[in-house]
Amino acid sequence: SSSSSSSTTTSNTQLRDLSSDSSNTTLKPSPEEKETMENFAAIFTMLDPLTFGEVFATRIPLLVEYLNSNTLLLTVPQLILSHVIVSTHFAASLLHYLLDRLGELGEQDKGRSAVQLRLFKLVFGSVNLFADQSEGILLPHLSDIIHRCMAVAATARHPINYFVLLRALFRSIGGGKFDNLYKELLPLLPTLLSGLNRLRDSAHTAELRNMFVELCLNVPVRLSSLLPYLHFLMRPLLLALESGEDLVGQGLRTLELCIDNLAPEYLDPHIDPVRPELMAVLFRHLQPSTGTALQPSVLQQQAARIIGKLGGRSTLAIRESVK
Repeated sequence: SSSSSSSTTTSNTQLRDLSSDSSNTTLKPSPEEKETMENFAAIFTMLDPLTFGEVFATRIPLLVEYLNSNTLLLTVPQLILSHVIVSTHFAASLLHYLLDRLGELGEQDKGRSAVQLRLFKLVFGSVNLFADQSEGILLPHLSDIIHRCMAVAATARHPINYFVLLRALFRSIGGGKFDNLYKELLPLLPTLLSGLNRLRDSAHTAELRNMFVELCLNVPVRLSSLLPYLHFLMRPLLLALESGEDLVGQGLRTLELCIDNLAPEYLDPHIDPVRPELMAVLFRHLQPSTGTALQPSVLQQQAARIIGKLGGRSTLAIRESVK
């Protein structure tokens, strides 16, 4: 019992340390350091792409060692990945290196894991930035990343690192502009969503549970692809609406998307198991907490709009819950 409590506390601390995209992995460089690193990175962006690829193909391990010893240097790969001419070549080399060492992510000390996660986020960010050129870099690895993260997390010393990685991946390729990646995800959906829901049910803290809720709601596929698995989203949707403000906004957007795009006769059977609780929490969000009577908060406006779109179904659910 005491070891279980200790493990829970450790995972909770790691989640707080690693969950922010603007994490403490990178200290803020002085203006002089920033200028030096920008000039250094600019040298490589002037190379012919093929020459650039040859230079970095065998130098990534050395670069990562320098990054581990001085996290200020993370500015260098960030700058290179933001340069359209060499970004694709660098992202491919860096992703290959990182995936070869994916098993180390959950076993290393916090500092090295944070650098590894930051590099993954930079690669995913470059794919988002240069979608047309870079989608193909991630495509052959997408299924492998998801499978391995879910599998290795089960036995890793620090499993939360793999879910932080998945969250960064899902956030980066959401938004509807990566059709090939979405198609690649389709065969994984039932296993992925059922696995995330099991993890959500067994989470020992609210922070861990919210991580799995967010992953469920952010699985990067089009709504039409989620239709056969909509039942997997209802409980995470309800928990999102009952949690902190960031997840509440995500939950409200997801619910409104479903209401706007799905016929009531299709959506209602999926909502019915959680309808009384769902309507109760929507009406709770109408109460003036962050907003005022004259100027409602964004969440209040969203909740009011959703209740209006549900029409008579919303009042019926409230009556039933009162009975």
